Amino acid sequence: MLQTDYMDIAATSALSIPELAAHLVRTAPAQELEAPVALGVRSASISAPLAAGELRQAIDAASERLGPPTLYGGSASGPTVRWRSPSHTVILDSPGVAEGGLQLSVRRTATLERSEAERFQHANELDVKDLPFLWQWQPLPTAPSPPPAPVAPNWESLHASLDALLRAWCEQLEAQLGQDDAGFDIVVSEDGKPRRLVVLVSPADSLTVLVDDRDSAHEDDHHAEMTGRGWHDFIPLHRWWGSYFERTPAGAAAAAHLIVTEVRARGAQSPHDLRLADVGAGEGEGLLTLPGLGITNSPAHPH
Repeated sequence: MLQTDYMDIAATSALSIPELAAHLVRTAPAQELEAPVALGVRSASISAPLAAGELRQAIDAASERLGPPTLYGGSASGPTVRWRSPSHTVILDSPGVAEGGLQLSVRRTATLERSEAERFQHANELDVKDLPFLWQWQPLPTAPSPPPAPVAPNWESLHASLDALLRAWCEQLEAQLGQDDAGFDIVVSEDGKPRRLVVLVSPADSLTVLVDDRDSAHEDDHHAEMTGRGWHDFIPLHRWWGSYFERTPAGAAAAAHLIVTEVRARGAQSPHDLRLADVGAGEGEGLLTLPGLGITNSPAHPH
């Protein structure tokens, strides 16, 4: 591994970030790689959280030589932005919370995607922080979608994956997708009727969770029950409930807890009773995938 540290990602040293990116592509060996050929890009304050502007600056700098990223995304450790070609993939990511900052690396595409597919297939045996990414967005869908992880084996596992995904979005979306929202629906059947729970993260606003409550009685005891679960606001016009959280780790944890509490109250016996729907970002263009969430995209089936 070739390693070069930078105290300021905006500064140039022996090589600028665009030159580093071009160097990686030029020198990428034809053989299979045992480890990334990496050139580190560090923030000025290694212990501080990565700022959105810092990440955006690095993306723009690398894009000068590589063009716009083909894959945006992030893991529990930080962002994972990629420039993918059939032969090689250049990755701008964070090496981990302890190390801080950013790094550039290059991997052979086939080797990288095969390795990551195997990790997703065994996701239930791993901690969520060990997954290669939690979300991935392709502005122009050309790469194969990553295989989804198995359905979460229990509520604790689903809570952990929801918490990690929402935390990642709160920290990573703005720098990568600007002011575009990202979200998904969770569908659960209650008395044979599908109910939707909508999850939305907006860089311009908040982390929002909504639930369809149109067929409930809406008497005083029901309102007390819903507020007791953690719902903030009843929307009479649409007969939905909503809750709103700050885009912080605490907000992500609270939202994940509310989601799991609500789907269980609606009759789900396990994560196998849920299905994922309407996963998307921005104005609907591009492809958003959540391979590590642990909810199936196919219709739910009885546990």
